[in-house]
Amino acid sequence: FEGANNKDPKIKAARKTLKTARQRAGNYITNMAMDDVLVVVVDLPFTIVREFNSATMFKSGPNVATATVDLLASYPRYKKCLKTLAMCLDHLSRRELEERKSLSHSGRESLLNILVLSFPDDRFDLLTLDIYRSSKSQNKNIEK
Repeated sequence: FEGANNKDPKIKAARKTLKTARQRAGNYITNMAMDDVLVVVVDLPFTIVREFNSATMFKSGPNVATATVDLLASYPRYKKCLKTLAMCLDHLSRRELEERKSLSHSGRESLLNILVLSFPDDRFDLLTLDIYRSSKSQNKNIEK
């Protein structure tokens, strides 16, 4: 918006929207920083980390490992690292679920935020897991 006419209503609206978005993002990050945010460092390229996180959040499956199984075939070079990351996330979500059950947290707090750092690219990606949803699907598979 550098050099744009400040009196143009479209520019004013765009600046206001941008300012609001920055404030919301700032508040969200501040609140995240006050919580215990987990950080996982992996030796994977950022593009693979982003694809892995998207698969983890949006594909259905009883756990992270089964939701991300397609990536193992796509990236055979990183198969061991991807499997280890999936097992680590499954363990973290189960541990967090047990801790929250013992503290009797409300359903709103079912989200677990994890910053995944791509070590080679030195870039973060935010992974948000719904630990109650994954535990319900794990229980259904056990009952079958």
